[in-house]
Amino acid sequence: MARTFIDSDLATWEVYSSGGDHGLPQNPKIVFHCLSKPSLRARYVVYDGDSTDAEEAVREMSPDRLALLFESSVAMD
Repeated sequence: MARTFIDSDLATWEVYSSGGDHGLPQNPKIVFHCLSKPSLRARYVVYDGDSTDAEEAVREMSPDRLALLFESSVAMD
């Protein structure tokens, strides 16, 4: 399940969970992809738990919590 939120620069980001290395459920990522500025690199955070926990977090987090998580994200390689 993907969600969207608007950051402090008024950019719209899509947020979704992804599996860990090689698609395994351990060390999942929460990924941020900019919809309003597609040239920006996607960003991510590694989420504690498994991929099911990350999916639930994306679904249940408040927009404010997503924004805080976004602030700690790093650009994808």
